[in-house]
Amino acid sequence: MSLGSLGQAAGLESLVEMLRRRLGERRSVEALALLLAAKRHAPIGRPRLSRILGFGDRKTRNLIRALHGLGLLVQTRAGVAPSREATSSLEPVRIESLDGRTACSLPVAPETARLYASRVVEARDRLAILLGDPSALLLLGYCDGEAARAPGVPPGLLAGYLKERMGDLCGGGGRRVWGLFARGGCYLCCAAFIHVSMTFSGSTLGV
Repeated sequence: MSLGSLGQAAGLESLVEMLRRRLGERRSVEALALLLAAKRHAPIGRPRLSRILGFGDRKTRNLIRALHGLGLLVQTRAGVAPSREATSSLEPVRIESLDGRTACSLPVAPETARLYASRVVEARDRLAILLGDPSALLLLGYCDGEAARAPGVPPGLLAGYLKERMGDLCGGGGRRVWGLFARGGCYLCCAAFIHVSMTFSGSTLGV
């Protein structure tokens, strides 16, 4: 992982920790999902943001107000967008649409990639609790600098599926952890995955 990506990873970790401290665990996941969606679609109006996230208008309005108050969201006539600081912090996160599913990855230290291999069941359980839906997560894994790996899944079975579809998530070398979710465009899934990754082993990003 380059020095630049290390700095961005630290920014992501700081962002998640601030949201958790200010908003609490579950609401901070929803707030992070909103920031991820706003970054991808900026500028975006509140009604469309609510539809994308599956939130009620009141929840979306309250989250926008909270994020704006924290200096993480800016509002214009065209809609909302993450602030410059939030955009920089979210830069390490990769989100891809794969055949109606959502994949998310982020950089980690080498030792954390190895931890995913030994504690993937714990990570899956924590994700299921955060999302309230055990069926939302399809696979958890890591990129070891050469290829995508999924603990517990035979490499031969995984290779054909992931070789074509996970290239953008693992490209560029370095260690990354990734989650593949059953729902398309699921920013809430990605936000929960980021939260679990951050707390998986103290400082999962290893910075």
